[in-house]
Amino acid sequence: GEALLADGAPAGEIASAAYGASLDGLTALALVRRDDGPVDQAWLDARDWTVDLAGTRVPVRASLKPFALPAAT
Repeated sequence: GEALLADGAPAGEIASAAYGASLDGLTALALVRRDDGPVDQAWLDARDWTVDLAGTRVPVRASLKPFALPAAT
C-alpha cells in the first residue's frame, strides 16, 4: 500500500481505501507503527499526516474511530 507519513517520516501504510459516499471523499484503513508507546488519539492528533501517492504528499486526517454505516432514515 501507499506510505503513510507522520511529520514527514514513515509511520505505516494504507491497507485498504475506497470512496466514502457519505463523506463525499476517500476513506482508508491504515496500519500505523509507534516504537515508543501505544498509538492513541492524542498521539495521532499531535502529528501532521500525509500519504505518499506516487511521489506526491497528500494531507490526511488520522482517527481511531471505526467505520460506521450512516443511520437509516
